[in-house]
Amino acid sequence: MIQNDYDVLEAENGAQAWSILEENSEEIIAILLDIVMPVMDGYEFLKRLKDSPWEGIPVIAMTGDSDISTEERTLELGAWDFIIKPYKERILMTRLKNAIARSRMGYLQQMKHMAEHDSVTGLYNRMHFFKKTEEMLKKYPTEPFVFIRMDIKRFRLINSYWGEEVGNRILCFMGDLLREISGHYSHCTFGRIESDIFGICIPYEEGDCERMLRFLIGRILSYSTTFALEPSFGIYRVEDNRTPAETMFILATMASRKIKNRYQDYIGIYDEKLGQQIMQEQEVFNDMRPALCNGEFVVYFQPKYDGYTQFPYGAEALIRWNHPKKGLIAPAQFIPVLEKNGFIEKLDYYVWEKVCQYIRKWIDAGRHRRLSLSICPGSTAPTPACRTS
Repeated sequence: MIQNDYDVLEAENGAQAWSILEENSEEIIAILLDIVMPVMDGYEFLKRLKDSPWEGIPVIAMTGDSDISTEERTLELGAWDFIIKPYKERILMTRLKNAIARSRMGYLQQMKHMAEHDSVTGLYNRMHFFKKTEEMLKKYPTEPFVFIRMDIKRFRLINSYWGEEVGNRILCFMGDLLREISGHYSHCTFGRIESDIFGICIPYEEGDCERMLRFLIGRILSYSTTFALEPSFGIYRVEDNRTPAETMFILATMASRKIKNRYQDYIGIYDEKLGQQIMQEQEVFNDMRPALCNGEFVVYFQPKYDGYTQFPYGAEALIRWNHPKKGLIAPAQFIPVLEKNGFIEKLDYYVWEKVCQYIRKWIDAGRHRRLSLSICPGSTAPTPACRTS
């Protein structure tokens, strides 16, 4: 009946069928299974199939027994459908095609779910969470929202010390908290962004937001008596509902860095001052490499005087940034940024080289000058005292 539409592999009993399945599992799209067979019957075959890698393959059970209990037992063991002999070709072919179509639809849905969800917590993954957040904000363009970034302080240490299994339980606990929170809102989005970092976007009402954060902080702090969990929240009030979710996450991350390494300080809020600081830091970051190549960093020498004689006996080397558009920039405006991104070491060597060039020039001219040197933090090179005001 079915050979005209499908390639068919036949087995005389369940044991032989199992061997065929092991050898050809990638090619098999459905199984027609007789219940009464020697060696291994259909019931035993279904039991073995249930917890195997091939349990998603649709099985249609076939028997001459019309007893309802036989059908019930077969379906309970995982058969997708049930056919009683004698077979009617149209019914057999229709049920077979339907089972295969359901299987393929289920496989596509499974693949879609895996592509959109985190495998540990079952929450939306980063891309899908951001997508759903943007769709929600677009649907409610005038409603105020807040984007909240949530993670655990020193989670990597906890994960390393207690093991991945404990770490995954913590992640699932965090996911369950967000599910619980979401039930209080008619619309919101939440997901696992990466590692122990989660995000949730909810309608904003100041008192409600504060209560929710207190609830989350209390639950996380009381999670375990064996080790301490400390939460960290970065809060960004959405100013424009057209803002990309990725941008909102970055701004919430910036807010969370305000409380980094602060004990019992769990909430960082993004504000205008922080935004200006971020913009200034980005401008420094954009200009620092061209500035070094163009020689915009200038060495100044501050005289040092003998306290008894009141005569100068040397100098301290200082660094300034002579920006072509902004003019002279003081160290306090760029040194912290360069220390943060690691570029300071290149500036250390640059200043050291410039000072050595001056010293060589003075020696060649028969003049000797004494300069104050120090080791800049984060660098192994001796450098002039370039970070004083």
